[in-house]
Amino acid sequence: MPFDEERNLDGLFAAYREATPDPEPSPEFMPGLWQKIEARRSPTVYWRRWANVFVTGALAASVLLSVALFSLSSGPTAGFVDSLVEDEATEIAFVEASQEGPAR
Repeated sequence: MPFDEERNLDGLFAAYREATPDPEPSPEFMPGLWQKIEARRSPTVYWRRWANVFVTGALAASVLLSVALFSLSSGPTAGFVDSLVEDEATEIAFVEASQEGPAR
């Protein structure tokens, strides 16, 4: 019984090979195949592709801006209180210099 099934299966495969011959390879095979694939694509595929490009660009821009902001703010900066103290010291020095009179 298994031998008959194998022979039937071999006959089925042989009939399939005869019914569907191998395509002849040519230089236009792949470009033609891609044209058929592109023709079946819907406009949503293009919108999705552009959306992916936009999201990737936005992510890259935000990472670059974050790095730039972090590198600028990591330098030596004075706090609000330090700025007030420095400003007050400058003002006191200016007032003292102006009270001394003209330099001779």
